Amino acid sequence: MKRGLLISVLAFTFISCQQQVSSRDVLLPVETVSFPALVQAGQDLPITLKVGIGSCRVFKAITADRSPDELRLTVLGTETTSVSTVCTLELRFENRTFVDAGSGPSRGNSFRIMVNRKTWGTVQVVPPSL
Repeated sequence: MKRGLLISVLAFTFISCQQQVSSRDVLLPVETVSFPALVQAGQDLPITLKVGIGSCRVFKAITADRSPDELRLTVLGTETTSVSTVCTLELRFENRTFVDAGSGPSRGNSFRIMVNRKTWGTVQVVPPSL
């Protein structure tokens, strides 16, 4: 009887711990953003971001919202925690590249780059060479 009760308690504890895993989307920190100062109209625009990951956070995606005057990028990650997980403050930065297709809506002469609601600079857009 005692052995059966002990096994039941251990099984319940194990299942309870397994059910307390939680995941949520988070903004990942961005250390640097680099892109060309000049791009021809209709040309792809590569943007390299140094993204912070580690501990309980992993990279998920870069989402984009574009208008003729600006490109707004959001760097998303997933943070997963559980009762048995200890999240440290350890953070490492990795390069991720986003390419804004030149075939999209036309860009204005001065095209602003924003990442996670911070302005990182502008790109001058020039007519294509003949």
